Amino acid sequence: MQVNTYVQNHIVIIGVEGQIDSYTAPTLEKHLQKILDEGNSRMVLDLEGVSYVSSAGLRAISLICRAARQIEDGGDIRLARPPQVVAQALRTSGFDQVFRIYDSIDEATARF
Repeated sequence: MQVNTYVQNHIVIIGVEGQIDSYTAPTLEKHLQKILDEGNSRMVLDLEGVSYVSSAGLRAISLICRAARQIEDGGDIRLARPPQVVAQALRTSGFDQVFRIYDSIDEATARF
């Protein structure tokens, strides 16, 4: 798994490539927690390059999302551009009801 981070309109964009599974989920969770600890509670997770996400990956993302939403400045993690297989995993697990999912990064950032 590779993670690339940049800032767009005061929102942290995290591009993920590869698989988010039980081996890589802890690394992603630590990366997201570090961003949150640095005072950045508004994030977009760009999933375009993700080929697979497991329940461990969804759990890691949801933990940080919950923490971000508790911050009073409107913190959240939005998901953008999930491939078909990832979108299916989100629907099957019911996480499409937990996360806000967008077709583009621009749409996700505009909704903050």
